[in-house]
Amino acid sequence: PSVLDLDAIRAAGVRIGGHYAAMATLADPFTGTVQPFGEQPARTTRLALLTSIGATYVSEDFIAGVLARTPGLRSEYVGDAAGEAADGRDLRLFALKN
Repeated sequence: PSVLDLDAIRAAGVRIGGHYAAMATLADPFTGTVQPFGEQPARTTRLALLTSIGATYVSEDFIAGVLARTPGLRSEYVGDAAGEAADGRDLRLFALKN
């Protein structure tokens, strides 16, 4: 079984967007917690906004980094996010399936 409970995500009616990339972090001066900042977290947020309610959409980079190590998880191509790749090209999006 997959570590990610996709049935629970569908039942809860939430949307999850995922992207796999190196990102910068910074310690929050008020809380002391480490927070991501910059283009990568912003890209992930935009991907989540493109995701259908009850679904999990991830980038091609995410799929390449996770599928080989996650038994029971598969993906299905859902379309492109225009101009979202780091070089300005379209970013291929995939829905996670179990």
